[in-house]
Amino acid sequence: MDRETQFANELQALRTLCDEAAPRDERRILLLSLSPYTFVEPEHQVVFESIQALFPRGPISEAQLRVHLNNRGFPSTDVEKYFQSARAAQLPLIAHGQSKVMAAMLSSDSNFSKPLAIFSLSVAALAVALLFFGGTLRRFARESFMQRVTSAHYEIFCPTGAVFQETMMEFATRRESLFTSLDKKLGDADSNAEIRIIFDPDYPIPPVDDTGLQPYSVTGTTIRTTLKGVNLKLPAPADAEALLYAAWGKPGNAQIARWTAVWLAGDWRGAEIGMAAAQVEQRLGHKKVASLLVDPGGEIASPADRTLLGAAWISEIAEFGGSDAVRKLYSAKMAHPGVAEVTKALGTTPLELDRKWQMWMYAYLAGMSTMPHDSGMPMDMPMAGSN
Repeated sequence: MDRETQFANELQALRTLCDEAAPRDERRILLLSLSPYTFVEPEHQVVFESIQALFPRGPISEAQLRVHLNNRGFPSTDVEKYFQSARAAQLPLIAHGQSKVMAAMLSSDSNFSKPLAIFSLSVAALAVALLFFGGTLRRFARESFMQRVTSAHYEIFCPTGAVFQETMMEFATRRESLFTSLDKKLGDADSNAEIRIIFDPDYPIPPVDDTGLQPYSVTGTTIRTTLKGVNLKLPAPADAEALLYAAWGKPGNAQIARWTAVWLAGDWRGAEIGMAAAQVEQRLGHKKVASLLVDPGGEIASPADRTLLGAAWISEIAEFGGSDAVRKLYSAKMAHPGVAEVTKALGTTPLELDRKWQMWMYAYLAGMSTMPHDSGMPMDMPMAGSN
């Protein structure tokens, strides 16, 4: 498909998402289907991310979308064009070979050919959706039948009958204090955000993640995690990662996003991040920023140690540069983050980058009592904020 056609299809999809005349369930399916897609037009990607954040709150208006984009740093976006009637626009052409046939059928005066063309195009669109997004649609269907509870900022889903509704409500209520704490640290950047947490015993999640905590995955403002028994548990960085997406948009790099989420959560398995990182520093010696950014298995063999030091480094950036500096790093698009990419995003030099990191870390080392070099943090301590 050529870029011009892809551009038109993207615009059509965004108009459909903004069209309150279209059935909400159909738009929800379209929203889920487009979640893994990367738009060819950067503005379309930005607008989609704002629509994704606004959709759970109810009807999307032109004013709401404009305010949300402005708060994210895109005040000059032409919002009006996304609210032009999607149904009045030309139907997206699914394939180049099909487009000529459909165009001819739609231009015919026959009362029979137009409905047939629309039906054929709908079937083709459905076939494409099932081909590329079949797994997403099946997951959506399964989750649609789950029982759910809602609170001010949370929507909790569990398989019907797996957990008492009162247990789910208690979990959502306790989670509100965590949301308030996280949002306050972001300067109340998105106090109206809604986070969806889906507990699913059948959802395929990697058996371990790079923090050593209970595994989870975050897509936009939706968190998915496993359900074991009747206890609802989730590490605090999961909520932080979802809230960061709602407030700052899609991250430029998944690794930086995870470190930023741990920083926002505020501690590491019950210990303050800086003090916990200082203990790792005593065991391993000082590691430069370049060592944090390299692939796992380098100078820092443990994924958990690397995540902790990465979160501590984000804490240092926040302390010296404020949340604006953290946001710049979070938003910078980096396939494989390195010193050159990081210094460009932060507007600094490699020497200054390492100088501040070393100075910040040594301040923590100076403030803690000496501990044996072979000692480490217990691996089974629960993270504060987890339920």
